[in-house]
Amino acid sequence: MMRNESIGFQELRMIAKLARDPEQQNEARDRLIRCLDGGEPGDFQPILDALCMTVGLYPYVEDVASVTEDTAMTLELNRQEIGGTRTVVLHPEQSVLFQRIVNGENLILSAPTSFGKSTLIDALLATGIWNNVLIVVPTIALMDEARRRLSKFSDQYKIITHGSQEASSRNIYILTQERVLSFIDLPPLDLFVIDEFYKLAPESDVHDERMVQLNIAWSRLHRTGAQYFLAGPFVDGLSLPINHDMHSGFVQTSFKTVAVDVEDRSDIADIETDLETFLEANGNEGTLVFVRSPAQASKLSRRLTGTATNFAKDVSTWISQNFDANWYPAKALDRGIGIHVGPLPRSLQRAMIRLFDSGDISALICTSTLLEGVNTSAKNVVIFDKKISGPRLNSFTFLNASGRAGRMMKHHVGRVVTYAGIPEADGPLFVDVPIESQSSGTSAATLIHVDEQMLTGDSQRKIDRALDGEQLPLTLLRRHPGIQPEKLVSAAKAYSSLSARARNYLEWHGYPTSEQLSRTVKFAFENLTESGDRRGMNAGMLLGRLGTVRASDGALRSIVDVQERYAFSGQTRDDVIDSVLSFERNWLQHKLPKLLRALQSIQNYEAIKTSKPKSSYELFIREVEAAFQSETVVDLEELGLPAPLARKLQQLGLSGSTRDERLEKMKALAISDSIRGQFGVVDLWFIDDVVAGV
Repeated sequence: MMRNESIGFQELRMIAKLARDPEQQNEARDRLIRCLDGGEPGDFQPILDALCMTVGLYPYVEDVASVTEDTAMTLELNRQEIGGTRTVVLHPEQSVLFQRIVNGENLILSAPTSFGKSTLIDALLATGIWNNVLIVVPTIALMDEARRRLSKFSDQYKIITHGSQEASSRNIYILTQERVLSFIDLPPLDLFVIDEFYKLAPESDVHDERMVQLNIAWSRLHRTGAQYFLAGPFVDGLSLPINHDMHSGFVQTSFKTVAVDVEDRSDIADIETDLETFLEANGNEGTLVFVRSPAQASKLSRRLTGTATNFAKDVSTWISQNFDANWYPAKALDRGIGIHVGPLPRSLQRAMIRLFDSGDISALICTSTLLEGVNTSAKNVVIFDKKISGPRLNSFTFLNASGRAGRMMKHHVGRVVTYAGIPEADGPLFVDVPIESQSSGTSAATLIHVDEQMLTGDSQRKIDRALDGEQLPLTLLRRHPGIQPEKLVSAAKAYSSLSARARNYLEWHGYPTSEQLSRTVKFAFENLTESGDRRGMNAGMLLGRLGTVRASDGALRSIVDVQERYAFSGQTRDDVIDSVLSFERNWLQHKLPKLLRALQSIQNYEAIKTSKPKSSYELFIREVEAAFQSETVVDLEELGLPAPLARKLQQLGLSGSTRDERLEKMKALAISDSIRGQFGVVDLWFIDDVVAGV
C-alpha cells in the first residue's frame, strides 16, 4: 500500500484475515502500521482501531471514545504511569513483561529496537516498589540521556550518576560498567538493569576491556541476589553453558511498533551524488547517515547539504567562535548537517541530537556512537560504508542500525537506504556471558574474577599460565580489570629487574618532576599497553601531547596550533582537531590513568615486600583525567555544558565540591537575571538544557 492514499477496505480485510493466524500476526501488524502511515481512515477508523487491538498495537488506537466497553477496559488495564502526570498504554507484550517483573521475576529481554524498552523501564520505575535501582548503560552519552529521561522521578528517587553524589533513602543509580566497578558505597540493591546486554559477549579474540568490565559488573551485581532485568536488541538466545536462572528468564520477541522499508543501492557507482539527491528529496524527514570513521564524516560533510533553521546557524556560529573558526562540525551545521562522532565533546554530541530531534537540522552524520541505544526521531537511515562497528558490516550491526529508522507515534514507517548491500545472516546469534560460561574464549582477565571454587579445570590452568608462577595477589589483579593479568605480571617482573636508581624515578607522591614523569610514563607505556593501543602513539609523543594540554589552560585553539606543527603530510586542521579531541577522550580520560594506576599498584606491592615507601600518583592522575581543567568544568561538560561556558560560569561564582553542590549553585545562577544578562541566546540554550535535566 502506498503512503498518503486513502485506506482501502480490501487491505483491511486482508489484514484481518492474517491477524486470525498466530503465525502471520507479524505480517498483519506490519501491514496495519503501513495503513496508519499517512492514510486517511475516513469511515474505517473503527475498523482500524479494532485491528490495532487484535494485533496488539494498543497505543495506536485513535478514537478511544468510540470503542466498545471491553476494548476501553483493555486499554485502561494496559495504561501505566511513566513519571509525573504522564501515562501510556503498553502494548500486550510490554504488559506481560511489566507484570512478570513487578512480580519479582528476573528477565532477559531480546527485542527489536522499536519494542519500547525505555517505556517499559519507565513504567516499572513509576510503580515505586523498589527502593534502590541501578541501571547499567554502555556509554556516558547513554548515561546522560537516561538521567534526563528519568529526572521526572526526582520527587520519588534521587538520580545518581557520579561518585561525589550522596545517596538518599531511595535512589536510581545510572552508571557505566566502569563506574559500577569504581563505586565505593553502593547500597543494597533491589533491582538492577543492564541495557544493551549483548555487550557481555566478546566480538572477537582481541582483548576487549569494556566487555570484561561489563562481565565483572554483571557477576558482582548478580551475586548480591538483587532482582535483574537485562534488555537488548533481537538475538537468538544465550550460549550454553550459562547458569539456569539466565536461561529460564530469557524472553525473545519480534514485536515491532514501526515498519521499515530497506532499499539496496549498492550497485550505484557515485554514491555521494546519489546521497545528495536523496537528502534533497527527503530533506525534512530527518536522516541518519552511518559512516565508518570521523575522517569519513568530515569528508562527507563538506559535500552534503541539508536544511537548517536560523537557530541552527546561530549554534554553528557559536561553535566556530568557542572552539575553532573553520572546524567542520560548525561548517556542516550551517548547512543543516549535524555531526555525531567519538572525538566530538559530549556537550556538542548532545547539542547535535537536540537540533536533529527538534527539526532544526535535517541530517546527522554519525559513526557507531549512535548504535548503542541513543534515541533519535529519524525517519530515514542511510548506511554509507561497508563498516560501522567492527571489521565489517555484519547482519547484526546492519539490523541494529536499521532499527534507528522510524519511531513509534511519530514515523510509523522508517526507511533504510544501504550503499553497503544487505549482509547475509551469519547464522543464529547467541550471546555468550564468559564469566558465567567459562567458554574456551574466556580470557584470564575475566576468569580471575570467578570464585576459585567455581572455576573449571581448564579455567584454572588458563589463569596459572597467565600468572606464569608470579605470586601477584588476586586483589591487585582484580583492581585493574582493564589490563590483562599477563601484562600486569610481565610489568611486575620488569619492575623487579630495574636498578635501585631507576626505581627511584618511579617512586613519587603528588606531582612528579619532569624526569619522574618521563620515566614513569615511558615504563607504563612500554610494559602495560596492548599492541593495539600503540598504533600511532609512542611514549615520546604521549609525553609531548600531555605537556601541550597541560600548558594550554583548556584552550583548544592553542593546543591545535601546537599540534598542527607536527601534522603528518596530508593532514588538515580538521584532522588535527579530531586528533587532539581523541587524545583527550581516549588517552587522558582513560588509557593513561589506567596505566598509571596499574604501575602504582605494582610499585606499592614491591615497596611492601622491600619495606620501602609507597608511591601515590592519584593527585596527578585526577588532573590528567580532567585534562588539567577544574573538576567543575569536566563535570558540567559531561552533563551537556560546553567547557567554555562552564569556565565562564565558574568565573561568575559557580563552585562546589560535589556534583550536587555544583548543580544547586548552577540552578541558582540560571534563574538570576543579572547572570542571564551576561549570556547570549545560544549560551542560555545550553545552560537551560542542563538545568532542565536535573
